[in-house]
Amino acid sequence: MQEEDLTPTLRGAGRGIRKETALTIRPAYTAQDGWSVHEKSLYRELWDGGIEIGSQTRRSRIGTAELCKLTDLGETAVRKTLKSLLQKGDIEIVRAWESPIIPTTYKIYSDKRIMERRHSLGLLYREKKPGQREVLLLTAEEAFRRWEKGERFELREEHRNLPIPTRPKMNQQFLVVYEFANGSYSGYAPDLPGRISAGGTHEEMRKNLREAVENHLGLLVAQGNDVPSSVTHTVHCPEPIQESDVKHWIIEQLEIEVPVSSRTAQELASP
Repeated sequence: MQEEDLTPTLRGAGRGIRKETALTIRPAYTAQDGWSVHEKSLYRELWDGGIEIGSQTRRSRIGTAELCKLTDLGETAVRKTLKSLLQKGDIEIVRAWESPIIPTTYKIYSDKRIMERRHSLGLLYREKKPGQREVLLLTAEEAFRRWEKGERFELREEHRNLPIPTRPKMNQQFLVVYEFANGSYSGYAPDLPGRISAGGTHEEMRKNLREAVENHLGLLVAQGNDVPSSVTHTVHCPEPIQESDVKHWIIEQLEIEVPVSSRTAQELASP
């Protein structure tokens, strides 16, 4: 049985379940990779309107009200976006004023200088969740920490040999049914539709079904889904009528080691 690869993928190594929309964390290779749409718009207005004071730096003197006009953003959005650019180290305030009318003096860094500053801080990854405007910058350690909590991300090439943390796991029992017919077993878990396996003996059947269920649950968590609950407690087993019918059934609770989803990890961590 082929095992699905659930470790963080490398750029260009798209395989199987690697859907673009499923990856919330990616490498930040350029300055733009770390910006939201608002940040990109505001930065460009500051840079284009700035005066060159060095090969990688410009200075711009502009008020919040003027930035609102240039970017077509409200005052609250402009202030929030400026704060985010300051926190990321992409701009600096040289002289500030509280009034939105009186210009504030900013130092704006070039794309190249921005990446140098981010690398010095270890901010190598970006995180943008579906439906959210904000783009966060993360260190490699923070990205791996999110991996442990169930998020999926794309590794930078230089990090491909780093040890990948193991997601927390817990044991959960599922009712499983083994049917013996035509000299072999087949098995399934009623609470996990489509999880079917086969084996020549009871032990082989149990091993194969456990592997199929664990791979399936690991894939669900990697895609951001929760592990299904075990709700089935009884199964109807009809009497065999024809020679090809099931000769006997074995019903048991199979203990499965499942990865902890992000929500469950938070619940486990709660006092």
